[in-house]
Amino acid sequence: MAAAAEVAQVRYQSVGIRLVAVLIDGVILAVVTGLLALPGLGYNVLHWRFHFDPGGFPFNGFVVGLVYYTLMEGGLGQTVGKMAVGIQVVMEDGTRLTWQAAFVRNVLRFIDALFLYLVAAVFVLNSPRRQRLGDRLARTVVIMKPSPPPGGGRTDSAAPRQEYPTPPGTPPPPPPAQPAARPEEPTAPADGPFR
Repeated sequence: MAAAAEVAQVRYQSVGIRLVAVLIDGVILAVVTGLLALPGLGYNVLHWRFHFDPGGFPFNGFVVGLVYYTLMEGGLGQTVGKMAVGIQVVMEDGTRLTWQAAFVRNVLRFIDALFLYLVAAVFVLNSPRRQRLGDRLARTVVIMKPSPPPGGGRTDSAAPRQEYPTPPGTPPPPPPAQPAARPEEPTAPADGPFR
């Protein structure tokens, strides 16, 4: 029963909306990987030559996908597909996704993607937090991106803010530090330093 309450509060995202995001990202990746595979395109990235090789296309696609997903999710918490449907990836405790977790969850995508993402769907549907294999090992979850507060929220960019909903059982963040009191500076008498 506690798991059901947790799911209702945080709004973990299931197969349907994640599939739409994967399809959008798949179109982007197919175009990029296809361009890299064109004969004569002659891309040379860090001395790694991409050229048309039907046997190499799946491997090139995996590398391009791994780089795309890791950079987008590690940097923004979202890919273009996730942005389009309003979902994002966070750590299980609700904090921002780390680069290491982004890499781990996406290096395992090749297993999750087997049989047209059927492996991922089975894991997601059998998890109270709706985690695929990569999510479980990276300790990440996919949630609905929180809406900004009415009126746009704070304008003070230096002020700390909580970007993601905190799952139940997580201790609250510490209060913001108060600036240290400045000592009073000595002042000259009103009629000047000389009398």
